[in-house]
Amino acid sequence: MAAGAFLFSACSKETYEPDNKDAIIHITVLDEQEKPLAGIPVMIYDEKGYEEFKQNKPVSPAGATMTLPDGKVNYRLPYQKWFESGSRTVTFVVKLEEDSKDHRVWTISRTIKASEQVKIEFKLDKDPTLSEGTALDMYNENNGKTLFGNAIYIDAEGKFIGNNRYSFVDAGQLSDLNALGALNLEKLSGEIAVQPQHGYFVCKDISLMEFTSGKWGIAIASEFSKIYVTDWLKKDGKTVGASIRYVIQQPEKHGLPEWETVYNVTLKEGKSVTIPLPEKSNDSECATPQNNMLQFSFGSDHVTIQITDPEVKVGKQYRVYIRSGVYYTEIKLQATA
Repeated sequence: MAAGAFLFSACSKETYEPDNKDAIIHITVLDEQEKPLAGIPVMIYDEKGYEEFKQNKPVSPAGATMTLPDGKVNYRLPYQKWFESGSRTVTFVVKLEEDSKDHRVWTISRTIKASEQVKIEFKLDKDPTLSEGTALDMYNENNGKTLFGNAIYIDAEGKFIGNNRYSFVDAGQLSDLNALGALNLEKLSGEIAVQPQHGYFVCKDISLMEFTSGKWGIAIASEFSKIYVTDWLKKDGKTVGASIRYVIQQPEKHGLPEWETVYNVTLKEGKSVTIPLPEKSNDSECATPQNNMLQFSFGSDHVTIQITDPEVKVGKQYRVYIRSGVYYTEIKLQATA
């Protein structure tokens, strides 16, 4: 409770007179047996604040409240603070400390308009950031146009649109978000049909690279999202969007060198260097913008790169991209004496 009191003192500096254009949020927090939980702090984040919160940075919420003895509380989002520029994506967070090192986090995101009455219900049965993901209602372009990642939206025809910034892969019909397994980059598309009970991989186009083989890799220094469409959103019998759950993950290294590792290549000793690869990799390849200057020889768990540039000299660098499966890294070779 002391932590909750501090939270409220840090978030209660601004005051606004009630306005009929304010949005009212009806929040309920339940335990595993669906019994009401009193005294549970709930933090409220705007779009920017929640992005910072996801990076584990100590960022103050835009607002906060605490459940009453019946496990419920109403929270007002002032029009002047939240909605003067239109609808907003608001994220509600419950964060409970289990000990000095561990905590559990539940999050629910909603696209909210001025004057709306919105119900938010938390059930603290397990940590959805690990198992169920963050919930988000995505209204289509004719009904508020909820943005995911500040770019992705659902169009009037019921398709995810990447807006020339994101690409999708439909992983097919699944039971839940957990069933969406290892990253798959086959059949990437900048737009794709939204289908309930289907899982999707979502990647930023800037993080993707197509290699000579025609296979794609995602940079290990980037991130990607897993999305599961739980159901359509309906209003007055019409489809107005879709409810999703999502997680944002970083690619695994899979034994690849760290991003932008520099390898020294001694000119007096064959002008070559051996780079370790994942032990079980049988699908690896290299690419370089310096064509005809490097030669690659693959072994079962390594690649040997030889500098064949006739104008090589001490200090000159060569950029190399190494793909293993669906992941790739970028390294540099530097010629040394």
